[in-house]
Amino acid sequence: TTTVQNLRHVGGSTRMRKVLLSDVSLGESSWKTREAHLVTASGEGYSGTGGIMGPMSLGLKQLHLDFQNNRVGIEN
Repeated sequence: TTTVQNLRHVGGSTRMRKVLLSDVSLGESSWKTREAHLVTASGEGYSGTGGIMGPMSLGLKQLHLDFQNNRVGIEN
């Protein structure tokens, strides 16, 4: 089941869908099913991207982004 909502923000509004994901993995962590809120991405820099999912959707406690070394660390 998919629920669509409008998310209002300073730049206007964006469509947000509540979806059920199956077989999600990030690094060595994996989840069989996960409910998530997916925000539709559009514009430059998002070409080929279906949307954006926040780390809270995966129940992560911390997300570490190391852009200099091209690494992502997670704690769940």
